[in-house]
Amino acid sequence: MIRSNKRYNILNICMALLFLQMLIFPKMYMWTKIFFLSIILYLCLHIYGMRLKLSKGQILIITYVAWNVVEIIMGGVRGYGSVAVRMATIDVLWPLAYIIIASKGLKQNHLKWIYKILIICVIWFNIYDSILLICAICGNQYILKFLALFNSGIPFAYVSNGATAFRVDHIYYYAFFTPFMMALLFEGKNNTEKASGISFKIIMVTALTSCFLAAAAGMGGIILACFVGFILCLKLYHLFSKKNMFLFLVFLMFCLAIVFLISYDRMGMAYYIWEDIISRFGVDSSVVTLTNGDKRINQIRAMLKLWMESPLIGNGTGVPVKYFWGTDELFTANNEMSYFRILYQKGIIGLCLFFSLVIYCIKMIKIKEIKWFMKPFMIGTLSFLSANAFNPYLTNLSNYWILFLPFCIVIEQPIRSFGKIDIEACYAEEELCKK
Repeated sequence: MIRSNKRYNILNICMALLFLQMLIFPKMYMWTKIFFLSIILYLCLHIYGMRLKLSKGQILIITYVAWNVVEIIMGGVRGYGSVAVRMATIDVLWPLAYIIIASKGLKQNHLKWIYKILIICVIWFNIYDSILLICAICGNQYILKFLALFNSGIPFAYVSNGATAFRVDHIYYYAFFTPFMMALLFEGKNNTEKASGISFKIIMVTALTSCFLAAAAGMGGIILACFVGFILCLKLYHLFSKKNMFLFLVFLMFCLAIVFLISYDRMGMAYYIWEDIISRFGVDSSVVTLTNGDKRINQIRAMLKLWMESPLIGNGTGVPVKYFWGTDELFTANNEMSYFRILYQKGIIGLCLFFSLVIYCIKMIKIKEIKWFMKPFMIGTLSFLSANAFNPYLTNLSNYWILFLPFCIVIEQPIRSFGKIDIEACYAEEELCKK
């Protein structure tokens, strides 16, 4: 029993360390992530044996993985095996790892520290990026070199004439964390402090700072995610009354009028954010001539044309498309319009399987026992997926937790079990280990 207790504690520590690494170092120290993941998978199998319980969620992931294997084989047969195999780690190995972790499930005590880690990481990102912007104003190269220790390259920041932009490894996390922090504000002081154990004043300051930094990042996809997150908060927290919406619209129009009057005329931050967003939808704007904003439109046309050749099953993982960006002809498989890429490579079946994972996660919000965790988490996830439509964020291994973490939570009885020892005995053993 003592040995089981030690193994269980080591498992929890490794899960926490892996999660921290994925958050703080999304593009660094991949070998250490693989090391911790290997230990986690080994301990899961060692503690719980080969007993496997399959819920609807796990079966859904297995179906998704199986279809990805078919598409990888198709891509290899068509002569793009090297790209297809490289995508196998993202489309096959990583989801399978989550299935094994999900076979034991995350309990309430795990959700508590995950909740706290998420908030602490947002605080860290806010401090890091605020210092980065200050360094951009002051021109302090020594601090920039220190900040580079937490980044895969020298972090970049630009502040001039009302325009701001910065680029760091974790910048796309603002598409998740800013709406997530918005949701914590809507949860209220009592619920948030009880769930996280962190002062509501700290959460309030962190949420406001995250909104500022999300805007200062100068990326239209992140701004879009924040807007989607705010609308979801209004919907899920039942704030869509006529009175609230009228006051919100008046306040929003007043703020936008001030911001655009000051910034748009000077071609500052609001100008470039607005131009970046509308250029993604193919609307004519002055920024198109500067940044070739029609790149994504050309991608869509090329991908839809290739998709029509095999609409149901797709063309195979790794199959590239040819399109023009300005005067340059590009030929690539990892296009920015992520969901169109899934459509032409994996077909209607692959796209439906992907969004079935999302729909399954959304349904988990209704479960009362974990509603305190799932509601803010899913607001962040859906906002992140809206930004992923214009940027391939989910092609990074460290980002997949945003989609697959809910599947690791035990929320339903297994519909099928394998092994000589029944599941009830397994749960009883785990409770003893925790004691």
